[in-house]
Amino acid sequence: MSISGHFDLKMEDTAQEETEEMARVGQFQEIDVGQTWTESGSLGVGLMARCEVQLNPQFVKAGVIVSDVKEGASVVAETGMLVAKINGNDTKKESLNEVQKALAVRPVTVVFRSTIEQQLLEYMVQEFLKADEDMSGALDREEVSPHVTR
Repeated sequence: MSISGHFDLKMEDTAQEETEEMARVGQFQEIDVGQTWTESGSLGVGLMARCEVQLNPQFVKAGVIVSDVKEGASVVAETGMLVAKINGNDTKKESLNEVQKALAVRPVTVVFRSTIEQQLLEYMVQEFLKADEDMSGALDREEVSPHVTR
């Protein structure tokens, strides 16, 4: 089904004020948390490349993020956090392979960064879940209509 026409998302005044207030008070800011592992084995997190784009002839690297936290893992990281430093070395632009090699050494201290885009995405997901009244994972016309104007 195709929808044609012009639609503008309408943000309620209170929601817009809330977002502006969150930005003013630093709700969306980069936050670093660190953790040290001394024993060999898994860190308890999955990792994935944040972004790796090939621009002839080089790759532009944008670091590694936590893709998931294993159930029962005792780790300070959350899904979406950036692996910012390993043993004091900046890893914000390292490849997944380089980060995995650096994590193999023990002891290892990792600084995870909660980035602004990760926090904003989490905020947007929470807003979606509020609008998804029937909890179907999709928004129908009735759920969307209070947030959209023609």
